[in-house]
Amino acid sequence: MYSIKLFVLGFFNTNTYVVYNEHTLDGIIVDPGGYGKDLVEWIKSMGLNIVAIMATHGHFDHLEGVNKLRDKFDAEFLIHRDDLEILDYNYDLARQFNIDYRKVEPDKVIDREGYHRFKSIEVYILHTPGHTPGSITIYIPSISSLLTGDTLFSGSVGTTELPGGCEEDLLKSLCKIYSLYPLETIVLPGHGPKSTLDKEYRANLFVINALNSCRYR
Repeated sequence: MYSIKLFVLGFFNTNTYVVYNEHTLDGIIVDPGGYGKDLVEWIKSMGLNIVAIMATHGHFDHLEGVNKLRDKFDAEFLIHRDDLEILDYNYDLARQFNIDYRKVEPDKVIDREGYHRFKSIEVYILHTPGHTPGSITIYIPSISSLLTGDTLFSGSVGTTELPGGCEEDLLKSLCKIYSLYPLETIVLPGHGPKSTLDKEYRANLFVINALNSCRYR
């Protein structure tokens, strides 16, 4: 059985998730928005073996904790291949907020959709460009939970106004998500409160417009 623990970290209150197997105690960290002593202490108290660190996309507010956490837990860092250029753009973006950005180099790149296994942790990775070219969502089937990064929020979606953003791609990605996953799926976004696909289907105007464009259902 898998469980997910939430930590809100960093200047932008990024939702950082630890997905872990309750039986084997293997775990992965998704979107580390900061180093977070509470995060590290909790991982130690649970006896977790962190086997990977992933980012749903390449913006620096989802990466600030990567270097320290990678060193701390000796875990590989992964990001989608199409967001490698975003890692360089982060210097300009961080400077706007007077944040000292240290470039994060991935150990591996994600270059295919489908199931990915990290020891005893298996997740389904879907390429969902729009907010950035290499945005991904991460699905955990056994607990019907979807980590959406900045692709889908409660009541909103990620901006497409930053370099690499594309509104048309985002609309297609939302259609893709709704074509694959059941409406009861729990949405765990990169910022803000959790939701479900059903709630967003009924009340999120961005989702409604996207699904109308692809004639969903």
